[in-house]
Amino acid sequence: MTIRLALTLPGGVALGAFEAGALAALVVAVGDLCEGDEPQACVDLIGASSAGSLTSVLVARALLDGLDPVDLLRRAWVEEASLPALLHAASGRAPLSGESLERLAGTFLHTPGRPAGHRQSVPIVVSVALTNLRGLAYRMPAGGEPIVTYLDWGEFSAEPAPDGVRFRTPPGVSLLQLVLASAANPVGFRPRLVSRAAEEGSYRAAGVQNFPATGSFWYADGSLLKRKPLGRTMRLARARPDTGSAADRRVHVVLEPLPIAVSGGRSWADPAAPPTWLATLRRSAQIMDAQSILDDVRESHEVNERCRAVEVLGRHLSGCLDDRGREAFRQALAELDGGVGYPADDMLIFETLARVAGVASRQEVPIELISPDLVPGVREVGPGRVLAGDFLFRFGGLLDPGLRQSDFDLGYAAVLGWLDGRPLERYGLPADAADKATRAAYEAYRPGDGWRRAGGSGVRSLPWRGRFAVARLLGRMGLVAARDALARR
Repeated sequence: MTIRLALTLPGGVALGAFEAGALAALVVAVGDLCEGDEPQACVDLIGASSAGSLTSVLVARALLDGLDPVDLLRRAWVEEASLPALLHAASGRAPLSGESLERLAGTFLHTPGRPAGHRQSVPIVVSVALTNLRGLAYRMPAGGEPIVTYLDWGEFSAEPAPDGVRFRTPPGVSLLQLVLASAANPVGFRPRLVSRAAEEGSYRAAGVQNFPATGSFWYADGSLLKRKPLGRTMRLARARPDTGSAADRRVHVVLEPLPIAVSGGRSWADPAAPPTWLATLRRSAQIMDAQSILDDVRESHEVNERCRAVEVLGRHLSGCLDDRGREAFRQALAELDGGVGYPADDMLIFETLARVAGVASRQEVPIELISPDLVPGVREVGPGRVLAGDFLFRFGGLLDPGLRQSDFDLGYAAVLGWLDGRPLERYGLPADAADKATRAAYEAYRPGDGWRRAGGSGVRSLPWRGRFAVARLLGRMGLVAARDALARR
């Protein structure tokens, strides 16, 4: 049996440092368990957006190339990612330099790493969220006006190779193009052009009516529409029922740097205390993030309910159907699947019910959420007050390596707290393997508690270099906005 982990990596600009710390701990923990053709645990699916799309490349490299994840992820997100580097050599068409972002992404792709001594052999499929600025008009089966969506996706896979990791992307599209398009946050960067000409057939088969003659789309940051693409990861998992053996367990792991809680007391309910404009704007952004993950979790709950219904109905029906009834199930399933023949056995009933219920298997889909709440002491302070980089449109952490180090350590500590709860044992991992995974994570890196001091930072807490970078960013934003306004005239 293999525990197959599907990761959901949200966007969040500088909050990528928290994700990097959490993923470093997670990859260390499963590192010794992921070797061989039938590993005890592995990561085989990733759904990502924005900063998570960049980080997904590092996760694939660490696992499949056998690199030290702490060294690789910390170097990329704590040492290399910085706002002054992104301000350097900006073209004037956007506040931040797209060329500098491209060089940074190249660091994520090609920087050599320190060997870890083990490699995962199971390939990884990654789907990254994209905001399609043209929009996609889908034809409705019943006719009428098409429906329009601006959410699009790009997929690539990673597999081990003799010289490291081999990334496979759609024809005519580079890996760098996909992850940069998903990370093109409009606050700082221009959109990215990606050719989808080789995928025109799949777009049209899905009902897209307005595929452009150029075969290309302009894309912006995917987290504008789907910051936490759990639903996408779940659909990818359901579309792969043939992966592994029937005994394998699927577990979804969702990283959430900014969990939001329902307000208590008279907050947001006091007639004598009308909210300010700025407080409402901030709360609205938080609510959109929370609602996105809530909808996906609700969908998971509905899938689990259908799985339970299939199990109960199948168990009762298998004990009372005669040969005639089993033949009816066989014919129904063959007709649903286009005439494919099936043997009349007990599993046939479960397969038919699962097909009708729209679930790939009878197994329920568990979701594990990793957030700062798992770190002792965070609940008392409040998750929103322990992240150091959550200001200045979430670019704040890029202003100072100390802030990024604080968030990296917080992410690592969150996974240590998760591992202390023995989560993978609930899905069949032997106790000795769970002990080994937890011990490896504790021994590989000792996170600090800098979040107690750096959490809730703002511009006023920055050193003078950081404040100067903020002034440069705001000045660039004003200049670009004025230039664009004059050009429209």
